[in-house]
Amino acid sequence: MSNNPDDLDDGLDYQVDSEPEAEGVEIKEDESEDEIVKPSKKEETESKENQPTGKKRRKTDDKYKEKKRVKMEQDINTKKKIPQLNSTDLAHHFSQLLIKFNKDSTHLDYFKKSDFVDGSNYKETRNLDNFKDFTDKYNKGLTIILSISRVRIGDLYKALGPKSKAMKVGKGYESKVRDDTKYVLGTVEKMLNFDFGSHEVKSLILDTTYQDQKSHSILDEPKLTTLLKKYEGKKIILY
Repeated sequence: MSNNPDDLDDGLDYQVDSEPEAEGVEIKEDESEDEIVKPSKKEETESKENQPTGKKRRKTDDKYKEKKRVKMEQDINTKKKIPQLNSTDLAHHFSQLLIKFNKDSTHLDYFKKSDFVDGSNYKETRNLDNFKDFTDKYNKGLTIILSISRVRIGDLYKALGPKSKAMKVGKGYESKVRDDTKYVLGTVEKMLNFDFGSHEVKSLILDTTYQDQKSHSILDEPKLTTLLKKYEGKKIILY
């Protein structure tokens, strides 16, 4: 009798079923499981046709630049004509600005014809050389002069001359109005909270003719109409 358990003969027939080995599938080196579908010649042609060529892109860019240039010239010319408008048209234009920059405004806030001095009769070119002549003719007393930038304010101040009794408002400038002060020059931002004390403002001159390199003028200032309404009843004059 064998002592080896594997040699045990107990009269029973033991059978062990094993799973058959799966047959291997051979994949060649130059084949992949996902077949690559190449576009047809027609599809390739259509794709190329839909892609803008360098020449087409240049034409599109040129058209856009030309359209932008024309629009800018139109804006410049339109702004130059505004000082020549009569009082009725000025009231309408400034009411539109009021609506644009003050969404809560109503028709009760609109500007009136009587708010403006009609300067359409002034036929001289509105430039620095004629600025003093213009202010001498249209000055109504203590006057605020508004422009778009500190540099432009400096130019207007020089144009008025040393005997004009003018003062500039801003950092580094004297900020107190004297009894003999005739003109107070500043930007909209600086003049919004400027204190005139007991001195009464009679009129406001807007330097509307000047435009910066981006064609912006004092009329593009969002708070301009807010400032004008602060001095409601004072005459508005456009240069």
